[in-house]
Amino acid sequence: MRISVADAQRLGALPKAKPKTAAQRQLAKAEREKYEDALAADLDRAGFRGFYSRQAAFHPGRKWIADFILVGAYHPTLLIEVDGGMWIRGSKSHGSGGYEKDRARDAETLAGGRLVLRVTPRQVIAGLAIEWVKAILKRWARP
Repeated sequence: MRISVADAQRLGALPKAKPKTAAQRQLAKAEREKYEDALAADLDRAGFRGFYSRQAAFHPGRKWIADFILVGAYHPTLLIEVDGGMWIRGSKSHGSGGYEKDRARDAETLAGGRLVLRVTPRQVIAGLAIEWVKAILKRWARP
C-alpha cells in the first residue's frame, strides 16, 4: 500500500517539514549560489565569458528564470539548471508538485527550440557539468 508524504507525516511516520526562517532561507540561497558561482567560473575558464547570462528570464509570458542561459550564433540556446536540495524531505522531488512543474517547464523549453541541461552540485564540483556543456555545444554546433 502506498500513501502520500502528507499522509505519512499526519500519521507520524515522517517528521513534518518545519517552515524555514528567513535565516535558513538565506543560508540555503548562499549554498545554492556557491555551486552556481563554481559553474560560472568553469564557464569563464572554458571561454564562454560574455556568452551567458545568470538568473535570466527566458520565456515570454512566463516568469521562468534559468540559472544560466548560453546564447550563441553557432549553437541553439542552452539553459543550465543547477538543481539543489533534491535529497531533502519536502523538496521538489518529494511530492510538492515542483518536480512535475520543472519537467513541464523543461518540455516547453525544448519544444521552443532551446536545450536544457540539469546538473547537481556534485556534478559541478566534479567538473562533469562543464564537460557536458562543451560536448552539447560541440554536438549542436551550427556551420
